[in-house]
Amino acid sequence: MTIYLVLQYPNQIFKLDTSNYETLILPRKYINEIKSIPEEKVSSVMDLHERLLGKYTLIGTDARAHGFVNSIRMDLNKNLVHTLDPLVSESRYAVQQCIGKFEDWTPIHVYPQALRMVSLLSGRIFVGSRLSRKEEWITASIQTTVDTFTGAYILWRVNWLLRPITAFFLPQVRNIHRQNKNIAKLLEPLIEERLSQMEDPSFKRPVDMLQFFLENLTKKDAHYQARLHTAINVAAIHTTSMILTHVLYDLAAYPHHIQPLREEALEALQNSGGIVDKNFLSRLKKMDSFLRESQRFNPPLVVSLTRKVMQDTYLSDGVMLPKGSFIACDSWTATRDAQLWENPESFDGFRFEKLRMVPGNEAKYQFVTTSPDNLAFGHGTYSCPGRFFAANEVKILICDIIQNYDIALQPGCERPPNTYDNTMVLPDRTANLLFRSRLS
Repeated sequence: MTIYLVLQYPNQIFKLDTSNYETLILPRKYINEIKSIPEEKVSSVMDLHERLLGKYTLIGTDARAHGFVNSIRMDLNKNLVHTLDPLVSESRYAVQQCIGKFEDWTPIHVYPQALRMVSLLSGRIFVGSRLSRKEEWITASIQTTVDTFTGAYILWRVNWLLRPITAFFLPQVRNIHRQNKNIAKLLEPLIEERLSQMEDPSFKRPVDMLQFFLENLTKKDAHYQARLHTAINVAAIHTTSMILTHVLYDLAAYPHHIQPLREEALEALQNSGGIVDKNFLSRLKKMDSFLRESQRFNPPLVVSLTRKVMQDTYLSDGVMLPKGSFIACDSWTATRDAQLWENPESFDGFRFEKLRMVPGNEAKYQFVTTSPDNLAFGHGTYSCPGRFFAANEVKILICDIIQNYDIALQPGCERPPNTYDNTMVLPDRTANLLFRSRLS
């Protein structure tokens, strides 16, 4: 329904009345203006908090803490090169544990394994391997992510007067609070140990989110820190596992891309001296292109720049955004715009590699590059700060998977179809792909 409306009214503002709340959908001409409006006027954080009913699911409130965003935007992003070795090590472990080894074609339920692989890699950088491989941590991270979105989905369909009592008894919400306590319990000894170590002048600063949160936020207690880790787990695991699932489906659906991707990865590894470093990743131009084309076909939402209007705000042409309203910009039409992309309805995994070969385009059209034509990660000041880390995770995992496995659709099947729910674009979470170990 949402796709139909943005196609029918591509240059008009219209109201989208979902089962959640009414949203003003703005045409693409407003993107550059909306991206620059300060948070105190139109808030991405409050939009997330209310969209996921953070009052009950615990999501969004702590994201307003300045140190939370800085821990990602400043500390994590500036230390990405130092996360590569542990990510490579964890990827090998995760792929072997989640997919396994077999000589014959074997069906693998993709989405749950994508969740687990992403949880393992993210956890390694968020809290370190002492905790990230513990089954209690993995379960808490994944289940909280799933229950947050499921719980919010259910509660939005309940009359607001009945919502508090419904939330109190709702299994998903109760589980979120229970898992949050479990996360606090698991974190507490690590926090105490880390705080003690930080008093030592010879302390060597670890590169993990545990360290960044302890440094950047004044509250050090395990309960508060657990809220921060829950929030970053939900953001990282949900988005990245969706990307990984879509990419695996597209590799199986368009298998002629796989061998060139393998060859590119092997050549890049040789040119970087057998080391997975920043130079290795920058050489994966085909891989980067494939990820972006997969995301062009399968964006997380059909809109972007979702905001809650905190005060009456006037746009440059006099349009008034009323306080209390929710807004978003159309992003779907750009993904299928024939003026932007040649044969936009055809999947070309190396489309963006070819565009980057044009002189002057070398730094454009990358997977993590945001623009009015590529809004999957948002755009402007409040674009997703974790997209660089997510891109590294997916690239490292895909390199491991395609070097170790052949991948195929099940006989007689097409690419598992997406589900469109309000503004969300979701991969099929029930589908299997066939995997077969390659001879080493």
